[in-house]
Amino acid sequence: MFTRSSLSERSSIARRLFGRNDFGSINGYTSATSVLQGRTIDFHVGSVAASDVQISIVRVGVVDVPVHTVCATANTQMIPERAYEIGCEWPPCYTLSVPMSWPSGVYRADITNESGHRTSVHFIVKAAEHGTSSPIIFQLAATTGQAYNSWGGKNLYPSDSSERARKVSFNRPGGLDYQSEISFLKWLERNGFAVEYCTSLDLHEDTDFLNGYQLLLSVGHDEYWSKEMRDNVETFIDSGGNVAFFSGNVCWWQVRFEEGNRTMVCFKSAAEDPLSGADNSRVTVEWYNPPVSRPENSLTGVSFRNGAGIWKPNSALMAAKAYKVRRAKHWLFEGTGLHDNDSLGQGENILGYETDAAEYIETDETPHVTGRDGTPPNFLVLATADLRDWLLYGQGGYATMGIYRRNGTVFTAATTGWVNGFRFSKSAVHQITRNVISRLRDPSP
Repeated sequence: MFTRSSLSERSSIARRLFGRNDFGSINGYTSATSVLQGRTIDFHVGSVAASDVQISIVRVGVVDVPVHTVCATANTQMIPERAYEIGCEWPPCYTLSVPMSWPSGVYRADITNESGHRTSVHFIVKAAEHGTSSPIIFQLAATTGQAYNSWGGKNLYPSDSSERARKVSFNRPGGLDYQSEISFLKWLERNGFAVEYCTSLDLHEDTDFLNGYQLLLSVGHDEYWSKEMRDNVETFIDSGGNVAFFSGNVCWWQVRFEEGNRTMVCFKSAAEDPLSGADNSRVTVEWYNPPVSRPENSLTGVSFRNGAGIWKPNSALMAAKAYKVRRAKHWLFEGTGLHDNDSLGQGENILGYETDAAEYIETDETPHVTGRDGTPPNFLVLATADLRDWLLYGQGGYATMGIYRRNGTVFTAATTGWVNGFRFSKSAVHQITRNVISRLRDPSP
């Protein structure tokens, strides 16, 4: 913290904090990605110039519901060197006691200072008693958001710096906007599905967290998983729990955590990782790669290894692609009016920007998985897309929507863009999503 500085020094700090010379700007983060009903969560707010702030909290939905407003003081804060890795170390600006009456959901705190500058921070309220209002738990991918968060100068990719980070901190602003998940949340609300919420950190921290639930939802881009996350989800499935992956690039990188689970570690290299040879099951490489050698297919049925990717500036080309329906008589397609070989999602951008796929062969014009890539042999391919021409723009491959049974049932839409279909009122994406959730929120027959 500082109290006196020259104009040039303050300008430099402003640029480092927020990327522009703006003395009124503020930013913030919470002490945790989620909080139980009846517990507390801290708000850490940094300001270029000290200011009184108003913190207005809403429950996010089709219509945001205001739940709490309070005034606090945001002091001038410094940004430490390597804040991307060690965090900002800002003291709490305000501690919120979450009432038991607040429903489980996604909440947003809008923080506004005296100059009218504003920042927003999302956090999740979890049910104190799991499953009391719904058998469905919606997990938001906080780990993936933090992996791509470049606030403080670096993330896990060589984007803002030629030398990527190997560790990133949750104790800094950014990374938790949950855009795809919030689109899905609003669709759930419009369609009358009651759901409880958590983040990927909750699946990591609590072995018993999924007890009391029947269906786990993953939406959007769910790329970064710890061993604990995967072990707990697979135990859930083995015990009869169901999972629906309306997501892509799922379980691609293994991560682990330090500093009370507020620092995420991902070396992306067995040679760099100090656990190589000491605890190979936790080395931070792609899940299918040695020394982990635990293909993500065995959980999801699909993998980005066989999938495709198309990224900016070519992402507009996604709209030209669609799924081809392969087993229209399956219950997943009930009420859609689709037939075999019909297109699903044409012009809706549901395929991309990253897709997953299982290796399969065609027999009598019907796809069957080979199982050579780790996909369970009983994985049923329901729709396919040939995306090999995306090699010109990113990664060429396929997309395979499918389902398999393993005590519990696992469905995958196998794409990060599934929620884009919700923008089209006549899209079959609506009915397919209803079918999956309605069927899998109950124990598998």
